[in-house]
Amino acid sequence: MGIYSHVQGAASSATLAVAEASNATLRVLVRAVLLAAALIAALIALAIVLRLLGANGSNGVVDAVHDAANFFAGSFTTMFKISNGRVALLLNWGIAACVFLVAGALLARAIAIMARFLPHH
Repeated sequence: MGIYSHVQGAASSATLAVAEASNATLRVLVRAVLLAAALIAALIALAIVLRLLGANGSNGVVDAVHDAANFFAGSFTTMFKISNGRVALLLNWGIAACVFLVAGALLARAIAIMARFLPHH
């Protein structure tokens, strides 16, 4: 066996190792994207529930949850202008939660599709 064969074998092994690491990394990334989208949607849903139940807005926890949810859903706040503030929040932020779930699923799917094009062993 010549030096070329050893180098070629080592390069092939290295390529497979990189592909396996890349696939594992992409699987972790897919799970992280799905988890992040679910956590954001859950945060928005919690803020909606707290508001609908009439939680004390001056309470630190309630205020922090609402502020964090507003960071993600704030741009949806005036999507539909409804005179009843609670119904408006439920509709607008409910849509935001759904958008985050769908966007997270689509992004995770795109990453999973990209993983198919990586070399496999």
